Amino acid sequence: MSHSGAHDRRQEPDEHGAGDHRLESVLVPHADGPDELTLYPADASDERIVTTWMTAQEGAYVSLDDWR
Repeated sequence: MSHSGAHDRRQEPDEHGAGDHRLESVLVPHADGPDELTLYPADASDERIVTTWMTAQEGAYVSLDDWR
C-alpha cells in the first residue's frame, strides 16, 4: 500500500461554509486485479473517516492535470 499524500482542492465557500478541502489518498496495488485508489478528508476524525471516503478502481479516475 502506498500513501500519496494530501492534495489541495480549493473552491469558494458553499452554503455550509465549507471552503478549502484537503484530501488524502491511498493507492492499493492488486496483483490479481485493478489497483484501487481511496480518497478521504485529510482532517477526518477516526469516527468520521469510516463513513467519509471513496474508492475507485484503476481506469475509473484520471489525474487532475490530465483532466484539465
